[in-house]
Amino acid sequence: MNILLTGATGFIGSRLARRLLVAGHRVTALIRPAGDRWRIRDIEPSLSVLEGDLCTPLTLRGLLVSIRPDLLIHLAWGGQLGAPAIDNLTALGSSLELLRLMPDIGCPRVMIAGTCFEYDQSEGELDEESPARPHDLYGACKHALFLAASHFAELAKIDLIWPRLFYVYGPGEDPRRLVPSVVLALLRDRPAPTTQGEQVRDYLHVDDVADALVAIVGKGCSGAINVASGSTVTVAQVATLIGRLLEKPELIRLGALPYREGEPMVIRAGTRRLREEVGWNPRFDLVGGLTDTIGWWKTRIPAA
Repeated sequence: MNILLTGATGFIGSRLARRLLVAGHRVTALIRPAGDRWRIRDIEPSLSVLEGDLCTPLTLRGLLVSIRPDLLIHLAWGGQLGAPAIDNLTALGSSLELLRLMPDIGCPRVMIAGTCFEYDQSEGELDEESPARPHDLYGACKHALFLAASHFAELAKIDLIWPRLFYVYGPGEDPRRLVPSVVLALLRDRPAPTTQGEQVRDYLHVDDVADALVAIVGKGCSGAINVASGSTVTVAQVATLIGRLLEKPELIRLGALPYREGEPMVIRAGTRRLREEVGWNPRFDLVGGLTDTIGWWKTRIPAA
């Protein structure tokens, strides 16, 4: 399959690019000219790299028309951790412009990454039929894109796949996130401050996320589908497990940080579609996934 991939230099996209190549697909990665390619440096020779900027969609049509992809996988998104919230509006606009190009370049299928933050997180277990009620601009813009893309796909006769990602961790994650921040603190023999850690979450290793996305593509699924482990764990359990694996439990400082205002205490994923329709289950359990992640960070700590 000929696949056009955005976000290939990112945390999830870089792992997905590897899985797609292993599966025998031809992958064209749309990358900003100034984009940092460190995550894909080892596989870049196997990719077809197309330099372009999603923020200038009028220049993309000429670049993309010769590719004629069988599938667009759109992971790129601004407005992530540390970026101004308003960047989500830019990402929404550029995503819509990219989507509008797909009929023109003959692309019949589109996969766009959604998020669990589209849901009303007061609903308990969140399945694909749970009501939407985003609580921040990121979730609102993602869900606005889902609604617009769903209607556009119907009009343009395009197949839309909308994987909703929950909590992803693993090698290459932003060091400000929970798992790497705790791992790095302990590797440097420093205390790792966290909240009291009562938040209930669904964590999935990034390689499992990539495998799930490949499986969803292969099964020909469409519409919204949750991508998660289907198991829950508290933040405190994650932090204390990292402390135990690194044999430094005394450095975990539960309760040293306050909860974020409005932070949901329970986010639980319903994964029936992923398990039954796709026939997919995670390869990593939490111990194995954290062990793999810690091993990766140990190779990076001198440069951290």
